[in-house]
Amino acid sequence: MTLQVFIDRVTAAYSLYFPHSEIVIALRSGLGNYLHIICYLSLNANECAHGIRRNDPLQLTFCIDANGNDLPTLNPADTLPELLTLKPWEKHYRVKPVTEHMYCCTKSAPVRKVNGTPEKIAATLQTHFMRTRDAIKGELDAGNILPEDEKFIREKLGM
Repeated sequence: MTLQVFIDRVTAAYSLYFPHSEIVIALRSGLGNYLHIICYLSLNANECAHGIRRNDPLQLTFCIDANGNDLPTLNPADTLPELLTLKPWEKHYRVKPVTEHMYCCTKSAPVRKVNGTPEKIAATLQTHFMRTRDAIKGELDAGNILPEDEKFIREKLGM
């Protein structure tokens, strides 16, 4: 599978469950080369409180490398390695606090480190996006979402 096909599949999967949101997929080089995936509920920073992306109610961040090794420098038409590793970095969304002394708490849908082909990694991400959307919908139905986030989340989930 080429890098561009992988990016298109993951982007389409995210858009299926979060149609009015943004996903950013980029090749990064920090402590080695890796594919960095960041998922936002907002389309841009202006939709977040104070224009800061870290204030987005949803924080999903993943790293994909070549089974613990650096990815080679890739162009969109290049083929991905046969064995990749998906590592979740952040995977939470905001809910109401458990005490009045806190602003909020966070919850997450489960996802683990996964080794596999690019197809398996894309399918795992799609499953995680579905589980996260279902978990957020459940929190909305239970009234556990912060009042200032509720309208925004309903709008972004198309509810």
